[in-house]
Amino acid sequence: MTSDGKLSAAPAPVREHFNIVHMLRGVAALWVVLFHIHSLALTWYFRESWPEPLYRLVFEFGRGGIAVFFVLSGCVIAQSLHGKTLDWRGLGQFAVRRSLRLDPPYFASIALALAVTAAFAVLQGRPVALPGIGVIAAHLVYLQELLRMEPISVVFWTLTYEIQFYLVFALLLVLRSALERRGAPALIIRLPEIAALLLAFYGAAVGPGWALYGLFANYWYAFFLGVLVQRAVIAGGSRVLVLLLAAVMLATAHRTAEVFNTPAALTGLALLAAGIVWRFQAARAPRTLMGLGTISYSLYLTHYPVLLVSLKPAFDVREAVGSVLAVAFQLACVLAAALAFWWAIERPSQRWAQRFKIGPARRPSAAPISEAAIAPNARASEAGF
Repeated sequence: MTSDGKLSAAPAPVREHFNIVHMLRGVAALWVVLFHIHSLALTWYFRESWPEPLYRLVFEFGRGGIAVFFVLSGCVIAQSLHGKTLDWRGLGQFAVRRSLRLDPPYFASIALALAVTAAFAVLQGRPVALPGIGVIAAHLVYLQELLRMEPISVVFWTLTYEIQFYLVFALLLVLRSALERRGAPALIIRLPEIAALLLAFYGAAVGPGWALYGLFANYWYAFFLGVLVQRAVIAGGSRVLVLLLAAVMLATAHRTAEVFNTPAALTGLALLAAGIVWRFQAARAPRTLMGLGTISYSLYLTHYPVLLVSLKPAFDVREAVGSVLAVAFQLACVLAAALAFWWAIERPSQRWAQRFKIGPARRPSAAPISEAAIAPNARASEAGF
């Protein structure tokens, strides 16, 4: 959050960010890229020469970068709205700001993916078969997962969940503010928080997939772990709840089909440690990692179609000089494309979003989610949820 009370948008100038969170966002995006390079069969040299655990960690487990993103989103959004009193007007402002921040790059990446699909069809002499208008419309409003529609790009499914996380979390704040204005007892005011907490623990215990397909509840626990970390570090919330939720996620990780619970839990624990020791601020932030964090959204959105476009040249490079340079070639392509995409599209949308402010500051009231939320007699924190 900026000094004038504006809601921070990611990525943005470094002064508006916890730089550790910023760097982790870039690492998570790169991890997903490495997973997709692995899925396109360009990494045989690494598979043959690296120890299997190292290879799996760097390449095969890269799909776990999604889990890292979800936890980081919880931390960032909680910080962005920290101390704000949201009514329905404030919720609308928040939605507009998120839309200005996320939609232009997302819409442009949809166009890029469609253009790549059409170009491949033309080059291969096949009829151009693009998704129907219903599929495109569902993507434009982030409903493709809920409607079980074929993704235009394999990375877009996560945005369905991210948008729901943001809206549900903001609605919790609106409900809390409404209860405060009505003078409800402190325990009643905390009921939305308690419900969100219980939903997180239940989801962590049973794993993704228990709720309606595409519904936020399936991955809410990862997002809410980030919220709990932000509260524990910034707002006087409970560190114990962070540890307990992470422990449940680790205990049930073996029951999930995908690599998710473990990287999510470890991200939450690492953020908690970094928050306690450095308040999320690294004394020396490597410029390379900070730059990677800045373009992480663009990198995530654009890397898969760019990988497809560069795949044949990459195979040519592999045949000529080896797999290592083929992987390096593809990484150079996706990073260059992401940088150009960020400069031309994401950076302007970020500036538009920063023009909007979110609601007045909250007056001190009931405690955040903490032991006090479960034990009403415990000492309440002055920091709001």
